[in-house]
Amino acid sequence: MKKSLFTAALLLTAWSYAGASVNTDAAKDNYTETQWEHYAAAEFAGGTGNKDDPYLIATPEQFAKLAVEIENLAADDNNWDNMFTDGVYFLQTADLVFNNDVMGKTSWDEYGDQSGIDATGLRTFGGIGYQAGEYDYQRFSGYYDGGGHSIKGVYLKGEKSSTGLFNFTEGGEIKNLVVEDTYMSGNANVGLIVGTADGTTVINCQTSGTIYCGGSYHAGLVGTLTGGGKVLNCVTYAWTWGKNNIAGLVGSGRNTSLIQNCYFGGWLGGVGSNLASFKWWGAVCPELGKSELTTTIPDPEDPTGEGVITICENPSKAVDCFWTDTCTVRHKRLNPIKWLPAEAYNEKSNCDYGVFENCKKVALAEVSTIVDELNKKAQEIDGACQWEVGEDGLPSLVFETSTGIGSITVEGDADGVYDVFDVTGKLVMKGARGTADLDRLARGVYIMNGKKYVIK
Repeated sequence: MKKSLFTAALLLTAWSYAGASVNTDAAKDNYTETQWEHYAAAEFAGGTGNKDDPYLIATPEQFAKLAVEIENLAADDNNWDNMFTDGVYFLQTADLVFNNDVMGKTSWDEYGDQSGIDATGLRTFGGIGYQAGEYDYQRFSGYYDGGGHSIKGVYLKGEKSSTGLFNFTEGGEIKNLVVEDTYMSGNANVGLIVGTADGTTVINCQTSGTIYCGGSYHAGLVGTLTGGGKVLNCVTYAWTWGKNNIAGLVGSGRNTSLIQNCYFGGWLGGVGSNLASFKWWGAVCPELGKSELTTTIPDPEDPTGEGVITICENPSKAVDCFWTDTCTVRHKRLNPIKWLPAEAYNEKSNCDYGVFENCKKVALAEVSTIVDELNKKAQEIDGACQWEVGEDGLPSLVFETSTGIGSITVEGDADGVYDVFDVTGKLVMKGARGTADLDRLARGVYIMNGKKYVIK
C-alpha cells in the first residue's frame, strides 16, 4: 500500500465548527473500561456531517463515538430504521491504532494453525451498527471515507448475528480504507470490513488479519453481501477460519450483488470434527446466490415455438477477480491435514447460482501482469483507485491520503487570486478573487487561502 500526502498549510486560527454531533459522554457509562466505547470522544474532530463538510474522525475515540451514537441513540424513536446515519458523511483524517501487535498475540495449535488469541491487555471494540432481532436493529447507512488511512489493531468478539468493523450496513458506502493487524471472531456473517452489507457499496478497501469463527459466511472483506450490494476494487490478505461458507472476498453474495476487480492473497481454513461437514469454500465467493427475479423467454430448442425457459434477471456476479495460486484451504483436525484448492468454487450460471466472469488463480510470476489488468479494469469503475505490486510481491492498492481541512494546499498569487478547495482537497474553483466569487458555489464548506468558509 502506497500513500502520497497532500501538504498542509491551514491557518489553524481560522478553524470554527459549522455544527456539532450529539454529545455521547453519558452513553459511555454503558461500557466497561476494557471496551473502546467507554472512551468514546464527546465530539468528532470537526464537520457537520453533510457531503461537503463530513464529520472528521482522527482518533480511535472518535471512531468509537460513531459506534456509541448508533447503539445508544437508537432508543430514540426518531432514530429507528437507520435514520441516524442515513445520508450522513464521515471522513477519516489519520491512521487509527486500537491495539498494538494483535496478530502477535494469536496462538497456534499442534497442526500449525491459528487457534485463538491471548486477549490480555487488549481493548475490545464492538463494531458499528447492530441487529439483535427483527425489530431491534440499527444499521450504518451513511458514507464512510477512510481517506486512504488505516485502522489497526482491532480486537472484536462478535456476539450478534453480524460482525465486522461495521457490523451491519444498509445502503451507503465505505471506501478508501485499510484494515490491518486485526482479529475478529463471531458466529455468522463476519467480514473485516462489514459483517452484513445490504445494498452497500464497499470500494477501495484493503484488509489483513484473522477471522476465527465456528459458524458460516466469513470472508476477508464482507461476510454477507445482499440487496444489490457491491464490493469493488478491493484486496484482502486475511486468514479466515470457519465451519462453512468461508471465502477470501465475500462469504455469501445474494440478490443481485456484485464483486468486481478484487484480489485475494490470504488463506482459508476449516474448523470442525470432520471434512464431510466442511463445505462451500472459495477464494472469491462460495455462495454466489441465485437471483430472486426471473422471467421467461421462448425456448429456442422447442420446434413448436410454444415452449419457454426461465432465466434470471440480473443475477449476482463476480467479475475480474483473482487470487494467488498458493492460496489453499486446509482442514485442521484431520491426520494428515487435508489441503484443498481455494477455487472460485462455482462457475454455473443459472437461477440457482450466480455468474463468474474472468475469475482465476494467478501464479506469483504473473502478479505484475494481473496488476496491469486490475488497473485497466479500475478505470472502468467510478472512483476506483489504482494498483501496484506491493512489498510482499502481491497486488496492493495505491491511496492518496488526505487529512481533511488541514490538508489543503494554499495556492494563489500576490494579487489575492486563490484556488478554492472542498474539505477533501478537491479543487472546485480556480482563480477566485475574494469572497464574492464564492457566492457562485453551492452550499457547503470550502477552503480559500487557508481559511474555512461556510456557504449557507
